[in-house]
Amino acid sequence: MQEDKEKDLFQRFTKLFLVGENLRDMMVYMCNTCTSDVQDPITHTICIFLSTPVRISITKIGLAPFQGFNTAIFPFFCMREEQKHLLLEILQFMQENSRATLSTQMGGGGMATLKPDGQRIYLDTSEVIFQFFQATKESERTGMKAHVRDKVCNIILQRVCSAVHIPRRTLNEIMERAREL
Repeated sequence: MQEDKEKDLFQRFTKLFLVGENLRDMMVYMCNTCTSDVQDPITHTICIFLSTPVRISITKIGLAPFQGFNTAIFPFFCMREEQKHLLLEILQFMQENSRATLSTQMGGGGMATLKPDGQRIYLDTSEVIFQFFQATKESERTGMKAHVRDKVCNIILQRVCSAVHIPRRTLNEIMERAREL
């Protein structure tokens, strides 16, 4: 019963945070708020999304979805109501079933992390890159021309590929999806 509820919560979490427009919103926010010591915040953020296991960690200001990156937080004020409601439901589940790992953060604050079941879960590479392409396409509204956008996407993809292994089959799938844009 508890295991089924946990699987259901993680499936809903995936749908509400880790795919489609929801993933894109989180990625754009994290690219825009990357620390100043990072020279290429877009590549850095995409590499974190691709190479770091996902976890459900809730802080007092938002969601820290990547293991080992407690400062990469998607704040509550950027979330939709259904996302905030799900995180509240997850917190209640953790409390009722003793499934939380609690920790304090340097500088104050704390974090509740849903205890992992031992399985590491990573974001889908094709989905992450496609959502980056989609976010870049949306920049056309601000005046970026299509050929410039395509060059930016190509440069970022090359940088990501030099930092994170992406199989050729996945790259082909990404390029096929990108043609839809």
